[in-house]
Amino acid sequence: MTAAMYAGRTNMSVLLIDKGALGGVMNITDKIANYMGFPDTVGGIELATLFSRHALKYISSDNTLFDTVTELSVSPDDVNVKFVKIENQSFKCHSAIIATGATPKLLSIENHNKWFGRGLSYCAICDGAFFNGKPVVVVGGGNAAVEEGIFLTRFASKVTVIHRRNELRASPIVQEEAFSNPKMEFAWDSVVVSLHGEPVLEEVEIENMKTCGRSRIKANGLFVYIGSTPNTDFVKVPGIKTNKDGYIQTDENMCVGIPGLFATGDVRDFPLRQISISCGNGAVAALMAERYLHELKRQGLYQGTEN
Repeated sequence: MTAAMYAGRTNMSVLLIDKGALGGVMNITDKIANYMGFPDTVGGIELATLFSRHALKYISSDNTLFDTVTELSVSPDDVNVKFVKIENQSFKCHSAIIATGATPKLLSIENHNKWFGRGLSYCAICDGAFFNGKPVVVVGGGNAAVEEGIFLTRFASKVTVIHRRNELRASPIVQEEAFSNPKMEFAWDSVVVSLHGEPVLEEVEIENMKTCGRSRIKANGLFVYIGSTPNTDFVKVPGIKTNKDGYIQTDENMCVGIPGLFATGDVRDFPLRQISISCGNGAVAALMAERYLHELKRQGLYQGTEN
């Protein structure tokens, strides 16, 4: 949305495509405490709404599509021409910004799909209230896991955080809040191996990675935050480099190494996943796209493509 806003302000013809609600994971985040300008925190949905209003101020509703991009490619005849396809339509452009984020990784257990709606969830803000007065488990050790665990203490009788290491990866201030919460407990060096209950979740079986011993934790809810996978399946461009996990590598200008093609946000290979970083990188991508288009026009290579 930041990239779209900056692009719109430079009078580029902008097409914004999103497969869901604008704002991505902000829409499933309870509160955001580290975005400048909101010292008393701001709700994730509220911030996503403000972002979308700002972006759409500079982009007409006719140039905003809610659809899934099936393919992004570069013309074999002219590297300056790109094609963006959705199911029933294709768009020709000179520049494209990949800002598709990442999808949470699924828990690797037998009969995974069986437990959806029966206790397994990947969104505390969506499902937390269903477990009022009941024990729940959170899997993960980063900021997302611990922050959502803290959020769940509003409803749950107890929240047990299961982490495969012997210390959390969350920021110190988040850890301090978690360790001081009387409703939170921790199972270290452990992973989930199976779920039990009928017809809904009743127990989570874990295995200690050091002792190989197994035990069961009584829980009616299981919330998973074990990382994410970049949304890049639609990118069909030879020459784009990714890291071992599939995140797109760019230079400091957000360029992927193909003229006019940029990547920004959580889809990009960068060790930190923060809204403020994504905003900054989105602005860089849009401004560099504008420079690229200006240079094409200067050289007489601009073809007057749609976007």
